[in-house]
Amino acid sequence: ASARRRAAWLETLVGSEQRVLVERADGRGHAENFAEVTVTPPRHVGRIARVRIIGVSDNILLGVPA
Repeated sequence: ASARRRAAWLETLVGSEQRVLVERADGRGHAENFAEVTVTPPRHVGRIARVRIIGVSDNILLGVPA
């Protein structure tokens, strides 16, 4: 039940803009709501970036720079 609720919540974020702390060189980081996000192309490592969420894969949000 918990996994279904999380997946449903992540889907509601598709299309939104999020502020993401990009923590790794591969573009992985976390949004202010603690959702894990992968930004493509990776940039702004160690900084907060505005990201548009374009999808979800394996419970990780997929985003592009906004």
